[in-house]
Amino acid sequence: MTHLTTLSIIIASGGRYELHKDMIGSILAALPESCINLELDLDPVNIESKGPGSAHICEMISPHLSRLHHLRLEIGTICPALFGDHFAIDGSLQRENPPPLSHYYYPALQTFIINCNFWGSALTCNINGATAASEALPPARVALVQCLRHLFLRGSFPRIRRLWLLDGQLNDNNDESVYAAWNRRDIVNNKTWAIPWIDVKGPTPMSFYSVIRTPEGRELVTPSQYRSVFAEDQTWKETTLGSRFPAAVLADRGDFIVRDPPALSVSEYRSMYKGSCLAWRHEQITGRKLLWATEREGLVDRSPLHEITPPGWRRGICGFYPDNGSTDTQETDINLNTIEHARGPNFFWESEPSLYPLYIAVSEYLKIKPRIQVLNERCGVFLVLAEILSDSIADNQTSCKFMRFG
Repeated sequence: MTHLTTLSIIIASGGRYELHKDMIGSILAALPESCINLELDLDPVNIESKGPGSAHICEMISPHLSRLHHLRLEIGTICPALFGDHFAIDGSLQRENPPPLSHYYYPALQTFIINCNFWGSALTCNINGATAASEALPPARVALVQCLRHLFLRGSFPRIRRLWLLDGQLNDNNDESVYAAWNRRDIVNNKTWAIPWIDVKGPTPMSFYSVIRTPEGRELVTPSQYRSVFAEDQTWKETTLGSRFPAAVLADRGDFIVRDPPALSVSEYRSMYKGSCLAWRHEQITGRKLLWATEREGLVDRSPLHEITPPGWRRGICGFYPDNGSTDTQETDINLNTIEHARGPNFFWESEPSLYPLYIAVSEYLKIKPRIQVLNERCGVFLVLAEILSDSIADNQTSCKFMRFG
């Protein structure tokens, strides 16, 4: 242990091992001075302690911050106690007179990533001891960005290159122009990048892929479990031996081979799996990009990320149409709402994301796609009827212009 430089602990949801907070606290208490890189990626259910004496993880991490070079945290509960006792639970300073800078000075820290998971459901630590069932705990993200920004402005991170907090937001099933997105909150620049992702089918009915459009200008297709890796811009990477290190450390060493996360270009994905999505379909119709990573001012913005409606086009129930004042449609503009493009109900995301592939498989078994196609074709009859009625109304209005009464 005396020569340990990097510690990465990842406990996956539904895995074989159950690790409680008091166990994590014991490991952190035993960390040697040589450890300068730390990653804790813990499922929020597994880290809850079942008995008395549960360690407050944030207070156990705090003594190590001054020597750490790289830190990544994705834990179920987190709070400003990570930076000592100078901050209140809401991220504000507890004392009227701020303590000296030396009390919260982290001279070696270069990358610091806090991932509040996609749902943004990382909660404020329950320091009062009440159970989550009896007392709802507030989200941690707002308090954390407030105290992190305060520390940065005070000069607490002189070598920091990446100081990011990530959370996410869902699409809107009632508005197909709203897309799911990761929010990358850049504390240093006081900006938030909304990074969209779009569901597409995988190689099998039970697999699921996502299209990611990053702030770095990349568009790639990756298995859904790797979305956060690209939202974090691969700040930590895995080697072929299964160990994980900060990307900056691996860049300076030649004795490890990096195992890059699976990612396909759009052309590679389309040639291999023939999949598509609403965004691609709409962009094909309009001939322009309609959705991209968006930079926003500040650190708390959670406004929906919209696919734009370009000038000269209007959005209808079956996609985009030229905005020429008529109901003219093309045959290719219909049948967009098939199971290949439709989004799953939020129930599967919010309650149990692993059920979503099952939803896709059941939909295919019940032949929902051809049923929707039949319904869309029947809707075409109503579109034709609407066109006839529109022309009839226009003719009547033209005739009435030249009539005088009285």
